[in-house]
Amino acid sequence: MMVETDTGTPKENSQEDMQTLYETSMKSLQEGNVLRGKVINIAGDSVIVDVGLKSEGIVSLQEFPPKEGDAKPVSVDDEVEVMIVGREKESGLLRLSKKRVDEIKTWERIDKSLEDGIPLEGHILSEVKGGFIVDMGINAFLPLSQVDIKPVKNPSSFVGRNLKFKVIKSNRRKGSIILSRRVLLEEERDKKRQEFWKNVKDGQIIYGFVRNITDYGAFVDLGGVDGFLHINDITWGKITHPKEYLRIGDEVKVKIIAIDMEKGRVSIGMKQLKTDPWLKIDEKYPVGTRVKGKVVGIVEYGAFVELEQGLEGLLHVSEMSWDKKFKNPSKLINKGDPLELVVLKIDLEKKRISLGLKQLAPDPWDELEANYPPGSIVKGKVKNFTEFGMFVGIGNGIDGLVHMSELSWSRRKKTSQEQLKKGATVDALVLNIDKVQKKFSLSIKRLKEDPWKG
Repeated sequence: MMVETDTGTPKENSQEDMQTLYETSMKSLQEGNVLRGKVINIAGDSVIVDVGLKSEGIVSLQEFPPKEGDAKPVSVDDEVEVMIVGREKESGLLRLSKKRVDEIKTWERIDKSLEDGIPLEGHILSEVKGGFIVDMGINAFLPLSQVDIKPVKNPSSFVGRNLKFKVIKSNRRKGSIILSRRVLLEEERDKKRQEFWKNVKDGQIIYGFVRNITDYGAFVDLGGVDGFLHINDITWGKITHPKEYLRIGDEVKVKIIAIDMEKGRVSIGMKQLKTDPWLKIDEKYPVGTRVKGKVVGIVEYGAFVELEQGLEGLLHVSEMSWDKKFKNPSKLINKGDPLELVVLKIDLEKKRISLGLKQLAPDPWDELEANYPPGSIVKGKVKNFTEFGMFVGIGNGIDGLVHMSELSWSRRKKTSQEQLKKGATVDALVLNIDKVQKKFSLSIKRLKEDPWKG
């Protein structure tokens, strides 16, 4: 076996090494090469970088993005990767670019993201026609249709936000990048949906967020699956619209009351989390007992009074006052007023409670006979006139009727208006009291002697 030996002299070997080193350095300093260097000086808008091989280069300060929480984008002794893009004629310094290197790295990340489906974070810079410009290190386009799963009502609210996106299309030659956030959200939703159907059970208690409200109920996001909350399952009490109890975005605690996996439907309830107050209603609120409640609604025919959460009773207008002419609940009570009432009736089948307010005060008709027995004189004001006579108000909502025949002894027929005026104070004789029919008969002429008696 023959062994080759180096027959060159040390001087010759040294010259060859220097030549090789020189050639290597020249190759390293060619345009397009990427070098790692150290910042040795910052002069105005220029950053001086030592790239080794006794070579220095210059980079524009504008190519250094600001550091988070640091006023200076770059400092002396920072290590940077730069690309040779040329040489300054006057100074002989290499012209370097950090931006070009960053773009190459960004495109590598973009390509890998597209290939592997890995999401990347970006900053939404501005809103443009049809979508947004997103800073990914390179400007990318995010179509409006790819921002969210649901329609975007206020696109400008996304500007300035840092979000994760998937690259769905890219063309390095054209410098084009298309992003999607919707794809990520759909993947996340599908994952949650699979997890939900895997674990959901009838009777399970879970939390969700109100996503939409309709006249007949609300849709609640349970985590990838929307549960339907019917208006009748919101409360045990009276409800006219779900918005009385719910707002979009509210977090709610619900119970799973029905599951249809074939159709992908889930029915949920809120009232099922509480005991039905009607189960022992007749024991807790027997007829005739006094109760306290709060006015929660006023209608033409009365008011709804909440006795406890989920339990309301009706205070009919006819049970508010002993005055039969009282017809306007708003003149007596307001929404939110606390009231003491009497339970009048309970209908378990229809789940209705009838309440009374006037029963807490004495019936003025009970006192009428004691205060104004037949034959006594009463003073009152003329309230109104009819074809058959006039009504005289004596207070407490009681009106007495003076029939046409009891106005005057005169045989000439005259209307009530010819005898007296509305609002006039008159004395009248009590003829009869009918407490059952609520009728009070009076006479004016009988306060005088009958001129026809002779």
